[in-house]
Amino acid sequence: MLFRSAVLRPELIEVSRATLTPMGTIPVGAWPVAVAAARGTIVVAARGDDSLTLVDAATRRPVRSVWVGDEVSNVAVTPDGATAIALAATDRKVVFVDLAMGRVTGSVDVGIDPTHLVLSADGAKVWVAGRRTGNPTADAARDGGGDDLSEIEDRKSTRLNSSHSSVSR
Repeated sequence: MLFRSAVLRPELIEVSRATLTPMGTIPVGAWPVAVAAARGTIVVAARGDDSLTLVDAATRRPVRSVWVGDEVSNVAVTPDGATAIALAATDRKVVFVDLAMGRVTGSVDVGIDPTHLVLSADGAKVWVAGRRTGNPTADAARDGGGDDLSEIEDRKSTRLNSSHSSVSR
């Protein structure tokens, strides 16, 4: 499977691996910005709807939409296909979604302006980077610091380069 989001349209575009030409579209939430897939489910981060659209990979049809938080901007799926991990940027949270149940199971606070997340190959850790990573700013005192690289393990967040740590369920 190869997909690309159509940021200005609420659809995901399936692309031929051989020719890189569009093969079809799948309706998803508004402003799709990221996509991940595992074990028969395609997960689309729809920033405009603050949600994840779950799509059946076999039928290419949306199954449900799960609200995850303000301005979801990235998504990954654990290797076992059981959990989607979404980044709710404005809320400064990483949100965990049980894909079988289609519901949020927890969230973890992360740093300022989080923009990217990466899941380890075994699914045990998540790293989140923000726009201000490593760059102290004039807003640092107000926002709690300028070091915005977080590591999440066991649903606990550690701000790398600082002593911040918090979790919410």
